[in-house]
Amino acid sequence: MLNSGFELRFPFRPTHGFTDVGDGVSFSCGDLTVSLKWRAPQAVLRIGPFLTPQEAEEFLPRVWGSLAWTAVTRGTGFTAEMTWSHLSFPDDPMKAAANVAKSFGLPAPTEPLDALGDEGQPCVIPIGKNYRFMGIGDARATVTEPSSLFGVAFVRALSEPQTAILYLDERLRTAVQLFSDSHREVSGRSRFLTYVIALEVLSEPKQKHEIAQKLIDEFDAKVAALLISSDAESDEHHALESLRKELSFRRETSLRSRIRHLVLDTLSAREDRSRIASDAVWAYDQRSALVHDGQLPSEALGKAAEISRFTLLTLLREKVGLPLLGPTA
Repeated sequence: MLNSGFELRFPFRPTHGFTDVGDGVSFSCGDLTVSLKWRAPQAVLRIGPFLTPQEAEEFLPRVWGSLAWTAVTRGTGFTAEMTWSHLSFPDDPMKAAANVAKSFGLPAPTEPLDALGDEGQPCVIPIGKNYRFMGIGDARATVTEPSSLFGVAFVRALSEPQTAILYLDERLRTAVQLFSDSHREVSGRSRFLTYVIALEVLSEPKQKHEIAQKLIDEFDAKVAALLISSDAESDEHHALESLRKELSFRRETSLRSRIRHLVLDTLSAREDRSRIASDAVWAYDQRSALVHDGQLPSEALGKAAEISRFTLLTLLREKVGLPLLGPTA
């Protein structure tokens, strides 16, 4: 990093840590330098220089999106806070440094402590200042990987402004977060259900055909008339209210149908889109069986989980429209 300007500090927790970071590694991304440090279970990115704090703050969605795209293309996950860290600036930096050193049993400091912040949250800091970030870790065993595999993919994603859409689009962001969460699920059932929920999130509600809407309107009018003539405290009245709410819900296509159209519409340029859509619908039917019956044969569960995971990753990659960044799962 240079000694002037500002840098964005972005902590995150990768599903897979890093084996070879040591004191830190650096990557170049155009005019920016990206440094990565790893202290289980948390990694910290520092990106800069930026000319102003505002420029660094506006870069935040792209950083999250680049982590997301790296995770999606490499089949892994991460978690990260997006609320800005609260920074406090002591009136006497040398005294603050001495107090912190004393609290942690460290030698007397030779440099001032310019600010204190929260360990797990992003912040923008002037380059060349001394900061300490406080937090409580929960280190645990995890599978690790070389930082170079992450770094090359991350820098390529970071160079594309389009990666910000993964954070700015609510549906895409939630789907990526669910995919990341799936890596922490212990049971195969939970992972499978998480994949399907992410597919549901990506599928947008659509209204049923006009003929269906007309029939619902007619039935709704009959229910409304019966409600007026029924006792508001009666079981009959509550049953009719419930039915009317269900009618409103029935105006939209089923989740099963939405997932099918999601695949067909998103993968419109692919020759195998019909097969992928058919497989996705089959997997969704297994989800219904699991939820309603409480069980699913292990062979069907494994196949359904594999299909739903493949479908989710394929859709995310297609929706963002960026090239794959490395080995896929």
